[in-house]
Amino acid sequence: MTVRRNILASWMAHLVTLVVGLFLVRYVKDTLGDEGYGAWILVNSIAGYTGLLYAGFGAAICRYTAKYHTSQDWTALNQTASSIFTVYAANSLLCVVGAIALAYFAPSISDWEGETITDVRMTMLIIGVAAMVGMLGSVFGGILIGVHRFDIKRTIQIAGTIGRLLLVVVLLYWKPGLVSMAVSFLCVNIGENLAYYLCARRAVPQLRVSVWGARRDVYAETLPFVGWNALSMISEYLIYLTDTVVIGCYLGSAAVTPYYIALRLCQMMRLPLDHVAEAALPKAGELHTLGKREELHRLIVQTFGLAFVLIGGFFVGSWYFGERVLTTWLGTGNEASVPILLLLVGAQLVAVPCNVLKKILMGSGQVRGPATLDLIQAVLNLVLSLILIRSWGVIGVAWGTLIPILLIELTMLVPYAARQFGFPLWQLLMRSLLPQIPILAALIFYSDAVSRLPLGMHWFALLGIAMGGGGVFVGSWWATRYIQRFVSSSRRPIPDAS
Repeated sequence: MTVRRNILASWMAHLVTLVVGLFLVRYVKDTLGDEGYGAWILVNSIAGYTGLLYAGFGAAICRYTAKYHTSQDWTALNQTASSIFTVYAANSLLCVVGAIALAYFAPSISDWEGETITDVRMTMLIIGVAAMVGMLGSVFGGILIGVHRFDIKRTIQIAGTIGRLLLVVVLLYWKPGLVSMAVSFLCVNIGENLAYYLCARRAVPQLRVSVWGARRDVYAETLPFVGWNALSMISEYLIYLTDTVVIGCYLGSAAVTPYYIALRLCQMMRLPLDHVAEAALPKAGELHTLGKREELHRLIVQTFGLAFVLIGGFFVGSWYFGERVLTTWLGTGNEASVPILLLLVGAQLVAVPCNVLKKILMGSGQVRGPATLDLIQAVLNLVLSLILIRSWGVIGVAWGTLIPILLIELTMLVPYAARQFGFPLWQLLMRSLLPQIPILAALIFYSDAVSRLPLGMHWFALLGIAMGGGGVFVGSWWATRYIQRFVSSSRRPIPDAS
């Protein structure tokens, strides 16, 4: 599949996830209450650190699958997949051990307002088993990405999202509580990862994965890539998971809710844009393997510019309509989430386009530089969050996320990526970002005009605003591209009639 079709498949899955997520957040929050919902988020944030056990092999399976699938080296592909599967099989046992340890120390982690310690411990154990299942199945999900079958992977994710919706509604109706949420999480994980396994075997008939196929030379080859990617992954976890943990441990589980509401809405905006970077990774690996430098440059310009204009559109929408969305979605009383939302989405104006550069660098086998910068950013994020929460509370944690992104990615990562790709920095920015300015200007003009209209607080009004904004986006995008093609054609030399 082409990069464009892969991105569209990912966006279709995200649309379903978005609709379901908007419903579930409010449903679960209303069912469990602020204390119960905050406890659920805190448990998931802590359990999310089991993702560190992927140890950087997640991107490796995508990159090396793309490489060996392109060259049709089935022996190398199977050896790589088997070696990574063996690591995950061992690490999956650590997920369960870690869950047992967390359950034992649960009373000292937080006050768990409104929840019994027995339910908290049971929830941690179930999520630990779900993490084990997800780790084993992720190898086959990575293989589907590596062979550009995003359509299959996203279809499975859509089915899982719908299944999670049904299970959560039924189980919470039957017995509201953390354990019901954890059981629904486990059941969907089992179904999704079994489907990944079956579909990967069908997409690559030559695929043979087992712990007996692990090879020491594969680890020797992939270790440099994996090691630096693991460092980058650790940094990402520190940046995006630690905030809720810091808030929960310092201010209590109930304080997590307003921050997480803004964070969840920000994640809903960012996720489809991360699919742009995800789709670019195997394509970059393929172009790098084939030595197609010009096509790689074209991929960088297109995906970097696309990510910037899309997150820019989301920021404009958040600035003008963020409070209205939160009120319509969750009702009144969530005003504290509005400034947090603006800070977090503002940070993504830089983080999302830079994530595209990171993934393309990774696909090209260059991970050391981005990983080092990510670690510096993560440490700075943690330090600032711990300092600012003391004086500014929850909003100080949002500032602790924004400031390091601006300092590290904007002033260090972008120039570094330009040098690695052989792009003059000004040329990368001009070719990628300049064509997006008229589109964002049109969106600002539209949003400012619509925000002055006396529209009600209901979903139909928001849907109309979003559809109008989408029309302005598409129309201005088409007009900009038409003008570019016209200018380019007018500059072509006229053939000499003689």
